[in-house]
Amino acid sequence: TYLNQHAGNGHYQMIGNLNVLISRAIGLSPYAHTDYTWIATLFDEFFAISVRADSPLANGRDLVARLQHDAGAVVIGVSTSIGGANHLSAALALQRAGIDPRRVKFVAFKGSAQSVTALLGGHVDAVSTAVSAVVPLMRSGQLRTITVSSPQRLGGPLATVPTWLEQGVQGTMTNFRAVIAPKGTDAAAVGFWEHRYAQLARQDEWKKDLERNLWAENFLDAGKTVAAVTEYAAAVETLVSMLGLRKSP
Repeated sequence: TYLNQHAGNGHYQMIGNLNVLISRAIGLSPYAHTDYTWIATLFDEFFAISVRADSPLANGRDLVARLQHDAGAVVIGVSTSIGGANHLSAALALQRAGIDPRRVKFVAFKGSAQSVTALLGGHVDAVSTAVSAVVPLMRSGQLRTITVSSPQRLGGPLATVPTWLEQGVQGTMTNFRAVIAPKGTDAAAVGFWEHRYAQLARQDEWKKDLERNLWAENFLDAGKTVAAVTEYAAAVETLVSMLGLRKSP
């Protein structure tokens, strides 16, 4: 709302992610993705499903098999809400594995730190989070990550973790980060900022920051960003509708 109070002014920008599309699909926001000017995509952040180190669930296939036998057999913690990105990423993968995600026991926490604490305490069986949220506890040996939503394996401490795709599930999902300007921002301003963010994406300091945070480099110009976001929005709308999460106006 604040951004579009400055319609046409490219000096006002925000970083948008999947939640921009989710808020619209659920009915919490009046703004569709077409109500903004998309300048560039900066990077991708992916999701992980993790369990305690002593969990009998060794990988994503084990999780799927357990839930196919009994959809209520595993309690999965998410943040910050049912219908949020962490929930939808897990729901998408499970739905594509032939499980009705509406029957899976998802529990929402105020933040990933709380969901991970609940996992360590044995109150939930698994958590769906951004990959960066579980790496410290992976390194300490308290948690194991059993699958990630990236199209290829990630690096660093997640190099040994298989993707959903490797485990036979079309569960790829990104929480992209894109730069958004107000609706009506003219082409010259878009071109100027698109060029500046392209320069940023080539900087070694930027690349090291992405690597440190386990973010995947994925610079896209304005045209490619609009195409990608349009595809993401359609997928989110379908998933939210299937889950029955759209709120009445």
